[in-house]
Amino acid sequence: MEKKLLLITADYFPYPSSNTNCLDPLLKGLERNGWQIDLITRRMCEDSLPFEREAGGRRIWRVDDVRSMHTIRVNEKLKGKHTPLSKYSYKGYAVASKGWNYLRFCIGNKEPRFAGWRKDEVQSKGMELLENETYTAMLSVSHPVITHEIVMELKKRIKKAVPWYVYDYDPFCYNESQYGKGCAKKLMPQQHEIYRTCDGIFLGPELYAFYLHTPFACYQDKMHVFPFANMHEIPRREENAEHGLIDFQEQILQCVYAGAIAEDIRNPLYAVKVMERVAEECFRFYLITGSKTEFLESALGSEYRKFVLLPPQSREVSYDCLQRADFLVNIGNTVPFQVPGKIFEYMAIGKPIIHFCKMDSDPCLRYLQNYPYKLVIEEKEQTPQKHARQILDFCKENRGKQIAFDALKRAMPEYIGENVVHRFVAKFNDLNGIKMNEKK
Repeated sequence: MEKKLLLITADYFPYPSSNTNCLDPLLKGLERNGWQIDLITRRMCEDSLPFEREAGGRRIWRVDDVRSMHTIRVNEKLKGKHTPLSKYSYKGYAVASKGWNYLRFCIGNKEPRFAGWRKDEVQSKGMELLENETYTAMLSVSHPVITHEIVMELKKRIKKAVPWYVYDYDPFCYNESQYGKGCAKKLMPQQHEIYRTCDGIFLGPELYAFYLHTPFACYQDKMHVFPFANMHEIPRREENAEHGLIDFQEQILQCVYAGAIAEDIRNPLYAVKVMERVAEECFRFYLITGSKTEFLESALGSEYRKFVLLPPQSREVSYDCLQRADFLVNIGNTVPFQVPGKIFEYMAIGKPIIHFCKMDSDPCLRYLQNYPYKLVIEEKEQTPQKHARQILDFCKENRGKQIAFDALKRAMPEYIGENVVHRFVAKFNDLNGIKMNEKK
């Protein structure tokens, strides 16, 4: 029996995304089990092909995100060579054109980051595929919720019944960092409609536990719970050793954080202040992120000498930086229903982890419980000097230590990616009446 999945997700390679890193192992597991995956996603720059077929057979259609494409194009041109006059003129054009695109796409849109990805064009591509192919199932992945809206509309339009499943990484109507204070009351009817219409809901343990105390507990029978599947062995790639992002030197203690930051749920300000107090000149803290950092730079000023802010990198380069760092830094969330996906990749690499914990119900703590090389910094204590001493002692004691992935598999088998993938594929097959044939 041919098994075909139509997947719609806003984030996908080659753009760095925690969601993509967590989703891709599940897709590869489905493919190993004989599923053909057709994927519709965003096209954010001219370098990305509108259509491509990956080596494993996955077919990818990219629909232009007009606003993002324009922003990337303008920013790249600003980096080029200009005379003082032409640079001043082009900066004026850049500001004006970005402003026009903001007015054109973002005003009144609840998800401005994805506003240039036209819903009608994505639906049109989806309908075209549904009319010409026979799909076993459809899957939409959030954040953003527009992916669910698109597939819900497709499900209503198509004549043949195709099961639709949602994969939620974010608690849509409770996501105040994205939609503002009090968004639950306004957005709850829409989330109810999505959950009523879909045939199944995949989500993490933290979000599931949170939903059990909300009106969405009534969909409990539709919910299928899996931890992130991205704790897999990450081999060292020597060919990346000279990429030039960080000049790793043996005489310097180097700590690296790679991932998104946000002023409200994952603010690195306290971590930076603590790191700056570590009483060693040969100590550096690198933060690799594609997030907006104006709030951080404004708060820090120019007196910070041990903190280095770096732009986003490809997954391969980011992995290389993490593998060659002495210590990995994780910054916990301020919400209990969402765990940073990077914590699983950090543990897979096996280096000592310095975790900044912002609350007692920090979801990272359950996963770090059996990890041997960790230091948990309780931010609520707000004692930077004490924490700086703890970090220095931890670094001196644990530099050079690393847990082998085989040992990690024995210590926490329920979170190892291949085991999570096997359970997910078995459930997905079962939901669609398909016999499991994948070997772990």
